[in-house]
Amino acid sequence: MAVLKKVRQIFPLNLDVITYKNVWIQKMNISLKSRLVGAFIIVGLLPFAVVTAIILSTSASEIESQSFQRLTAVSQVKKSAVEAYFGSIGDQMTVWAASEGTKQAAKDLVASFETTLDETRPSASEFAKMRRELRSYYDTQFQPLYKKQNNNSSADIAVMFDDLDETSILMQYFYIQANENVLGEKHKLDKAGDRTTYSQMHAKYHPTFRTMLEKFGYYDIFLADPSSGDIVYSVFKELDYTTSLKTGPMRCRALAAFSKKPLRSRKPANSPLMISIYTHRRMTHRPASLPPRSSKMESLLPF
Repeated sequence: MAVLKKVRQIFPLNLDVITYKNVWIQKMNISLKSRLVGAFIIVGLLPFAVVTAIILSTSASEIESQSFQRLTAVSQVKKSAVEAYFGSIGDQMTVWAASEGTKQAAKDLVASFETTLDETRPSASEFAKMRRELRSYYDTQFQPLYKKQNNNSSADIAVMFDDLDETSILMQYFYIQANENVLGEKHKLDKAGDRTTYSQMHAKYHPTFRTMLEKFGYYDIFLADPSSGDIVYSVFKELDYTTSLKTGPMRCRALAAFSKKPLRSRKPANSPLMISIYTHRRMTHRPASLPPRSSKMESLLPF
């Protein structure tokens, strides 16, 4: 310390300058070193970042392309499935319509449908009783189920029931109201107890059509008279049974138009005729091709 003091006394200013310069140079060297290290790191990381960005961008494009290709493939598969489904439906309809049994069933059921009222000949009091009991069925059995399946909204029973003609009331009474099978199982009845020609024809053909329905999973199968639009036969016997597709309470423009097509169509007589999926007033007020008990559409065979 004594020596240092003497040196400082002899060279006070120069020593301080040398000391401060050394410190400054040392600090500058440290700062430059840090900067160089940082620069080298940046120079090294920049290409890596660029390459990474390119790879990520390319991967994203490839993933998007692959996803689009997969969606396209799925779409094509679904399209093919739908086309195959409707093709199968068309083939089934062609076979059924060309069947001699179906043709004869249509003729017999249409003819006997027209004579049912005359064959039954209920008295005024008997007919009034049938009407009351059928209306009670609409109110006490159909309406509660309808409300349950339609967010508690009510069906317009008055419109549905008051437009029924005498034949519809008579046949709905025997095949729906007086049918001992519960709602949803009315198709289990082969023959009503009215001793009519229609019931004899129904007992003859109904088991076959019921088997068709159960085999192929249809919601319902109709036979319709194209001249009147009357649904002369239905497997499930819902409330559109016996009503007219043209003028009845369950009328539906699409079905009514469909019932006219065979009369003016240029296609061969045994060609299947299809209409778009439709909605009309049914038990559930839902598209008929998407009912609760089946995912398949209905079949209407006008003759």
